Amino acid sequence: MLPGTRAYELIVSYPLTSENYPKVIFAFTERFGNQEILTEIYVRELLKLIIQNVHSQGKDKLPLMSLFDKIESHIRALESLGVNQNSNAAWLYCMVESCLSAELIRVWQRSVLFNAKGLPRLSNLLEFLRKEVEGEQRVKLARSRFDISPSSREEHSKESKLKNKKSFMSAASLVATKEQNCVFCGKSHESKERFLARSWTLEERLDKLRELKRCLRCLKPGHFARDCKQFVKCHLCKRSHPIILCPEIQGKKV
Repeated sequence: MLPGTRAYELIVSYPLTSENYPKVIFAFTERFGNQEILTEIYVRELLKLIIQNVHSQGKDKLPLMSLFDKIESHIRALESLGVNQNSNAAWLYCMVESCLSAELIRVWQRSVLFNAKGLPRLSNLLEFLRKEVEGEQRVKLARSRFDISPSSREEHSKESKLKNKKSFMSAASLVATKEQNCVFCGKSHESKERFLARSWTLEERLDKLRELKRCLRCLKPGHFARDCKQFVKCHLCKRSHPIILCPEIQGKKV
């Protein structure tokens, strides 16, 4: 008994003795055993299912498994109250079918059980729903077992893209950092901005670049000046070399 309910208050009002057990049963039957009222309650519960699952949208709709469990429990409860499926199949079948979505009704009408003979249509409908629930459970099990659901694939794809993006950004940052390291002092700025190297002689600068196997035009590694495709023009002598290698830089303000 749920605390705070009328039934709970009734049962706790009797002392817990064996003599009071039949009295409690009689009191419960008298107050809560009216079959007509109980039948109306379960019929109204079926009507609630129709409203909830047909007129509601999105997340308010019951999943098929929960819907089938509720329908079956209400049908069994009505049977225990004397509402037989065979004698009440006309209105019970209509109510159960109305609980289903339009798509599921189309599947039901195309199924073999829809025109099956020998059993009432309501029994065939309940059997159809049972098979649909079992099929849905198998699909769910297969997807969760091997992680092949669309949502899982989408999440995996997003994670892979994020990792690739981070990797690309890290590599790009590393390359950018390397390219900005000065060949003359090793600090983080471009070699052409290294004004302290102007105190060196031109031969000292050229020897340093040759030692590091740098291009004498763009100052980058991996190729020689004769193969360099970069457009470089000294603004002092207008030749194709960086200003740091200009023979006229000594004693000039730039």
